[in-house]
Amino acid sequence: MPRITVDFSDDAFEAVEDIAKELSTTKAEALRKSIALMRYVAKERKKGGKLVIEDPKENTKKEIVQL
Repeated sequence: MPRITVDFSDDAFEAVEDIAKELSTTKAEALRKSIALMRYVAKERKKGGKLVIEDPKENTKKEIVQL
């Protein structure tokens, strides 16, 4: 498996830690999943798709326009 070394700001590193805890996984796996998600979103947006977050409890939808 290829390796990469990355420097993170304190905020970005904390975000990775938070994602890993939320997903009950390692920081490396959280980063892999995050990259896979961004890849999917980028491909779908290129085809004209939208990223929408729906909150059924509040009956709201929010379009994520910039990532």
